[in-house]
Amino acid sequence: MKGTQLTDFDIFGDDDKPTEKAGGGKIVSTYKEGAGFDASWTVVHASSVDDWFAIHSHPRFQELLDIQKKTAGEFRGGAVQAAPSRGAGPAGASAPSRPDNVPEHFTFRSGVKNGKAWKGWFPPQGSGEQPVWG
Repeated sequence: MKGTQLTDFDIFGDDDKPTEKAGGGKIVSTYKEGAGFDASWTVVHASSVDDWFAIHSHPRFQELLDIQKKTAGEFRGGAVQAAPSRGAGPAGASAPSRPDNVPEHFTFRSGVKNGKAWKGWFPPQGSGEQPVWG
């Protein structure tokens, strides 16, 4: 291809299809291995659409992501943390009884942040009203 260069580096070590490096443009895909703030990221840089497809269709690409996820969990001392409960939506059967000081239009939400549980009644977004915690 005119105006392109071939790199000497093959991220998968097969050397049968060198990566084509286009001048200027770049495609970047980011994969986060969990929902928490401590989840690690894998960032893939491709120089062209063909390069992106070559990387993502490589038989060992999923293995690379799995190893990265396992290693990140070992550094944290355990497995990937589940996403904290956002409690979005109207108060349902799991919500406690509404205290007298909480308006009817507030929604109960609860979750875990930094290992600490939280709960409260929240006004509609943009209303300017303050949540009622606890």
